[in-house]
Amino acid sequence: FRGTTTMTWNDDSYGQFLAEELGIKKVAELVGQDDTGLEGSRIFNQEFPKYGGEVVYSEQYAKTNKDFKALLSAAKAKNPQALKT
Repeated sequence: FRGTTTMTWNDDSYGQFLAEELGIKKVAELVGQDDTGLEGSRIFNQEFPKYGGEVVYSEQYAKTNKDFKALLSAAKAKNPQALKT
């Protein structure tokens, strides 16, 4: 039996919660370059629009990255309502 939820369930539910419960329709995301980050991003980008949401910015980053200033500035320029990491 499974003791945890699946990534598909988590990222779909997260998108639905953002759109329907919080009224967030525009999201920027920063995606860690590993299997979990990339797959989570793929699922979220597939599911979030089903609830009226739009990913206005998506950028990958190396897991060793310590300086996010450029990524955050680029994301902010797209005027998202939320930032997903």
